Amino acid sequence: MINKLSIYISQTTNAYINQASEAYFLESVKEGELILYFWANKNAIFIGRNQDVFSEVAVDEFLKDGGSILRRFSGGGAVYHDLGNINFSIITTEKDYDLTQFRNLLLDAFKSLGIDAKLSGRNDFEVNGFKFSGNAYLKRPVNGVVKCLQHGTILVSLFPDAVSKYLTPSKAKLERKGVKSVESRVTCLCKINKDITVEGIIQRIKDIFIAQYGNAEENTLEKVYGEDLYKNLYMQLISKKWIYGEYKLNENCFESIIKNSKVDIELCLKDDIIINTNIYTDEMDVCFIQSIKDELNGVNINDIDSLTTDSKKIVEDYKRWKNTI
Repeated sequence: MINKLSIYISQTTNAYINQASEAYFLESVKEGELILYFWANKNAIFIGRNQDVFSEVAVDEFLKDGGSILRRFSGGGAVYHDLGNINFSIITTEKDYDLTQFRNLLLDAFKSLGIDAKLSGRNDFEVNGFKFSGNAYLKRPVNGVVKCLQHGTILVSLFPDAVSKYLTPSKAKLERKGVKSVESRVTCLCKINKDITVEGIIQRIKDIFIAQYGNAEENTLEKVYGEDLYKNLYMQLISKKWIYGEYKLNENCFESIIKNSKVDIELCLKDDIIINTNIYTDEMDVCFIQSIKDELNGVNINDIDSLTTDSKKIVEDYKRWKNTI
């Protein structure tokens, strides 16, 4: 049962600070608590937990133009942020996590602004067939309590060329989604209702949140910034190792299929033993991907009978690939 409601609105546009604050809330949220957090970033790209940044982003050009690149804890694909959009995070524990209720809260807010929004798939909101909000989800055990996060970005307005200039997904990925380009499937709410503003979106979501759950404390983040947990998370999230990972060695990469989607796999072996596994994907379920990596590491590729179906197929695809090079 929810007995504590908190609303936070970040006053900084520094993406690293904002991301670390969200991570802090996810780690520290207690049972019975529900947090609504709003944040906006200046010129940033967030990639999903298991994506290869160099395949998704024009890294050198974006950094040269003053952009910031960040990696989420959640899965999903790469997203461009600027001050024309607002990001939201809804954070609680598994006991009070109700994804349908959270989605309906957002739909009610959009519709109250004259936006005939619909849920598309499991992680997009669309209007007139065009995406204006992408969402991602994460469940994460912390000290025996499962913490839950739904977060997303809402495109109110957008620098018109930024998405196509900086996001560089493969042609094959776009074809799987049935679109010609990244920008061809997105729209901004200001195109539907020219009077919509970032501030107006925040206020409407806040109003419906309070109407649905009751009065909430609206807090500043200064106290958060002083916490050791926040400082540790900030240092992790700005590190090059976290953002860029191990550079993908294309000569060691092969394709496989997980959950009916093509993914890039990189296996590092010594004497037929898998000593490291990298899986590059925009799959939403990061725990599932991690479970495959954990299962494969330490396995002899000639002894795979005990592996699960997905892991076994990856090894079989690796052997087929090795025989062709």
